Amino acid sequence: MATIKDVARLAGVSVSTISKYLNGGNIRPENLEPIRNAIVQLDYRANPFARGLKANRSRSIGILLPTMTAPFFGTVVTALDKVLRENGYHSM
Repeated sequence: MATIKDVARLAGVSVSTISKYLNGGNIRPENLEPIRNAIVQLDYRANPFARGLKANRSRSIGILLPTMTAPFFGTVVTALDKVLRENGYHSM
């Protein structure tokens, strides 16, 4: 699994430049294509757990249920999970 350091090395830029790119910051136009190519070539995907550790926010929500056998709770959890994912969170 590729890391942000691997992407930076392949693109020929700093780790902070890759971080800015991934988080929507401003970077030099001439760096866009090498960064995109490195991400595709390495099949880089940001690790949400590592990001949560760095930001001190996990964006995770735990869901406790009295039982998993009732169909009602499955419907509720499915709907809740959909809304959470649309807003950048995930459930456990």
